[in-house]
Amino acid sequence: MEESYDKGVGSLFLDYLRGNVQSQGDIRYSAGLADRYGDDVSDKPYTQELYGDNPNFMSKLQARGYSFDSDGRPTTRRDVPTVQELIDARAHVLAPALYVTQGYSPGSVSFFGGLKEVLDTVTGSSFDDVSMDFRNNREGIELGKRLGRDVTPEEVTQAADDLILNQLDKIMSRTEDQQRAPEGAPEEAPYNYYSPETGPDIYFPRNPKGTFNVRRGGG
Repeated sequence: MEESYDKGVGSLFLDYLRGNVQSQGDIRYSAGLADRYGDDVSDKPYTQELYGDNPNFMSKLQARGYSFDSDGRPTTRRDVPTVQELIDARAHVLAPALYVTQGYSPGSVSFFGGLKEVLDTVTGSSFDDVSMDFRNNREGIELGKRLGRDVTPEEVTQAADDLILNQLDKIMSRTEDQQRAPEGAPEEAPYNYYSPETGPDIYFPRNPKGTFNVRRGGG
């Protein structure tokens, strides 16, 4: 039976402004970054709301043997995504998935997310940067549609985490040859910084030598 959605883009926009739905900033912190960077956890309520007593996203990463330095770079292999990339991809998947499961129409969520990405180009986001976000937003919308309305935010969060972590597992399972820059990559590219063709994109756009090519900061 097809799900019915009773809230449109106007409702989503107003609820976003009023703080009645989670912002991507809140969702980024809900991954468990508050503990890592010394912020006051009480100011970041969504970690508890979205995980309860279950392991948060950062805990799941570490349980997989993913370790990273103070800059968020992985210490085991340099070809896998950084913490910043994983957290950003998770936010762009989880936010629209939550919105759809809360009754906002997929079309409205798509329009709202797309408008935000277009506005981001004004403040310096590259086309490749925006393309990554669009891809992950679409993954989140489709996830929300699959889950339907009869789910809790905790269940949506677990499903979104699984999408990101499963994509990471695929990258972690690459052979040594597959870890190298693939055919068609710039000659200076040190590693394979490309996600599988399907599923979320968990790599930021990069310059030929491998540093981030986004306004979010260094690589």
